[in-house]
Amino acid sequence: MRSTPSRQARQISELAKAFAQAAGCEDWPAAESLAFKMAGLQPQNPSLQYNLAVVLRRQGRSSDALPVLDRALKLMPGHHNAAFERACALMDTGEFDKALQGFRDYLDAVPDDHDALENLSRLYLKLGDAGAAQTYACRLDGMDAGTVLLKAEIARDQGDTDRMLKLIRQAVKTSPQARTAALNIATQGSVGKLPLKSSGLF
Repeated sequence: MRSTPSRQARQISELAKAFAQAAGCEDWPAAESLAFKMAGLQPQNPSLQYNLAVVLRRQGRSSDALPVLDRALKLMPGHHNAAFERACALMDTGEFDKALQGFRDYLDAVPDDHDALENLSRLYLKLGDAGAAQTYACRLDGMDAGTVLLKAEIARDQGDTDRMLKLIRQAVKTSPQARTAALNIATQGSVGKLPLKSSGLF
C-alpha cells in the first residue's frame, strides 16, 4: 500500500527523531539505517541525501558518500553543506585536484567559512604549496591553538623559523595541550629543511 502524504510525513518525523538521537550518540550504523530509510521515502529531498552522505563519511566511507552527495547537488545545486561535504570526501579519497576546486567553489559562495579555509590551507600545505596555504590561512579569524599551529606550520615550510617559533609558543601559551603538536611542527621539519631541536623551544 502506498503511503499517503500525511502518513509519509509522520514516518519522516519519527525517523528524523530517531536519526537525531543516533547521530547525537555517534551510533553511525544506526544513523545510516535511518538516513537510508528517510532518503528512500523522499528520494527527491536533497537534505536527506546529504544526511545519508554525512553518516557514510563518519564511518570512513567517503567513496560511498560521493555519489550520494552528487545526487544531493543535482537536486539542489546551491546546497552549500553538500558542496562542502563533497570537497571533504574528495580530499579523503585522495582526489586532491578536485578537492581543491571543490573548496574554492564553496568559498566563492561562503567566503568566511572557517572549516573550508582551514581544510583548503592544509591541503595546499600537504601538496607543498605553502604560498597558497598562506593565502587562505590569512583569512582565518581567531587565535585558537589549531589555527595558530596551522600558521606556524606554514611559516616553517616558508623557511620563516622566527615566525614559526613565535606562533608555536603562542599556541602553547593559549592551550598547553597543544605542546605535542607544536613540538612535532618544530622538530619534524618540512621537506628539504633541517628540523629544529626540541630543547629550548618553550
